[in-house]
Amino acid sequence: MANAQTNTNARDVDTRDTIRANGDGSKVSKAMKLINEAQEEKTEQAKEQLRGAYTYARENLTQLGERASAMATKATHTAEQSIQQRPFRYVAGASVVGLIFGYLLAKRK
Repeated sequence: MANAQTNTNARDVDTRDTIRANGDGSKVSKAMKLINEAQEEKTEQAKEQLRGAYTYARENLTQLGERASAMATKATHTAEQSIQQRPFRYVAGASVVGLIFGYLLAKRK
């Protein structure tokens, strides 16, 4: 990458030397200056667009995380209430699931 940059810089210097030798340096210098200014302007515009997109994404992800956290808290609270109201139903369900897994694992051997 550095070698390609060095070659490009060397070509630019050769081109500038050739232009100065021919006497058209002022017009070309102005043109080169305009091109460099346009390039810098476009670079700044691209940076601003990227900053805006990054900020937008960060804010949306933060809001999404907060909503997910609130939903998880609500689901946990609802589950706790349901278990407190009917504890034997959940104990029986967990026992049945445990028996099924135990049966399936014992059957494999």
